[in-house]
Amino acid sequence: KWSLRWFALRQGCLLYYKAEKDKQPRGVISLQNTRVQFSVLKQFAIEIVCEASSSYYLCASTALEQTEWIDAIRDAIPISFPPQENQVG
Repeated sequence: KWSLRWFALRQGCLLYYKAEKDKQPRGVISLQNTRVQFSVLKQFAIEIVCEASSSYYLCASTALEQTEWIDAIRDAIPISFPPQENQVG
């Protein structure tokens, strides 16, 4: 069952609210170690795949909104750099 939620991107996290005017989020999805992609689950669906847990699914109203959200979420995903070895010489 799909529930209507409102979303906001803040500091590497996707916050979701039950109502548009809510002050406190209903939940927070950390975007650390995630990837976002189009989903075939439903028309205009978006999948956020988390390394540490399962996937989250969102659904946009239009194809344009779907693409805009995917781009915005990708831009908000914190970049993780692998540790570098100290090189001498």
